[in-house]
Amino acid sequence: MANPTVSVLALPRFLEVALIRAGYSHLDDLDGIDADELATDLKISRETAQDVLRQVEYRKAGPSSLRPRPATASQSQFATPPPPAPASQSQTASSLLRRDLGVSVPTLNPTAEKRGTAVDLVRSVFVPEQAQAWTTGNKAIDHLLAPPPFTSLSALTNNSITTITTTTPPSGGVRPGMVLGLAAPPGTGKTSLIIRVALSARLPSLATSTDPPPEVLLVDAEGSITGPKLLRAAHAVLQLHNDQPTSTSNKTNSTSLPASMTTPKQLLDGIHVIRVTTQPEMLAFWYTIDDWLRAHPRVKLIAVDTLSYFFRNPAMDLGTKKRLLEMVKQKIAKASTVYGCAVIIASQMATKLLTNENKPAATFEAGDKAILMPQLGDLWVPPKALKLSLFKAGKRYGTRYAHIQAQVGEKAERPWAEFEIDDDGLIIDPPAIVETEPDVE
Repeated sequence: MANPTVSVLALPRFLEVALIRAGYSHLDDLDGIDADELATDLKISRETAQDVLRQVEYRKAGPSSLRPRPATASQSQFATPPPPAPASQSQTASSLLRRDLGVSVPTLNPTAEKRGTAVDLVRSVFVPEQAQAWTTGNKAIDHLLAPPPFTSLSALTNNSITTITTTTPPSGGVRPGMVLGLAAPPGTGKTSLIIRVALSARLPSLATSTDPPPEVLLVDAEGSITGPKLLRAAHAVLQLHNDQPTSTSNKTNSTSLPASMTTPKQLLDGIHVIRVTTQPEMLAFWYTIDDWLRAHPRVKLIAVDTLSYFFRNPAMDLGTKKRLLEMVKQKIAKASTVYGCAVIIASQMATKLLTNENKPAATFEAGDKAILMPQLGDLWVPPKALKLSLFKAGKRYGTRYAHIQAQVGEKAERPWAEFEIDDDGLIIDPPAIVETEPDVE
């Protein structure tokens, strides 16, 4: 019988190299090795060593429909959990939230449950057409996200709605079932928009105040979603809805909240935060998201900040990248349709060099112009997803704008929307709304 090498395991490159250097080049070399010994030899955590040995056991046993596939290395926080690591070893954003703010943190372990038919599952998560929309904090961006037919921004004057020229009731903002691609350069407001929508989703609807608000899952890849940032934003949102004075003069609202949602901790209790730092962890997250959503049916918003973080490795070939993003696309589509979740996927921008004929330039010297484009392109984008871009333009590039790509069937491009970010990290309305393309000089 052949003795496969450790290259058949789904391991990060550094871990595969460490195994070979330690003398474990083949699967049989790991026979009789326990997790503690392997962890010592490779100078890795015991949990990672357990993941490696589980993979070896699975590979040597062969495929079986009755045998669940084990988690890959570095995926212990998403698969069946090993003995917990000491709290002092965890300094992720999610652990800080759990320790300091009391925010619940998921472990992606499915609970035993009876599975019904596809019809039963769809019926259980049906989202009505008039589902509540969650604001981004900016009226112009909310209206960019309105369902077709598009509500023209000419209906907005001095930050107030004067007339609506469409037969569709205005329901702009992020809604359950929506997929939103959010592409922007660093520092333009991706994380601010995600946090604002997450907190908006947690606020109870006045029309259904007796029902608990939906829960939110935030996936943080770059360390941008921190405990202090969430706490400060939660304070500001509660002040806004309770008509309290804040650092921004236009943040006032006469809406009062029920007693069950009056403190930042209560607002954050239903926000689950996962810190994902490696590509294996990202793949484990998407492979197990179905089970986790079944175990957490109240989650109706998933936001990933950012997906492009995991695809920056220049050594990854295009075929592998396409296969991984196709899997991600299918999971996103299922989360939005079957489970009725809104899904926000943030990604960075990449600089593309073009010739004067708008063809890709082969070299830097051959490029006549450079443009910013979403780093991942459309490889992950499900059908009917909205694509929102944030950027800075205008004199000295100090003004923030949002633009959404027109959907199939729309005859004209949607207008630009100007927004600002206040001292609390929240997206807010500017003094005026821009309806034309900004001056980029």
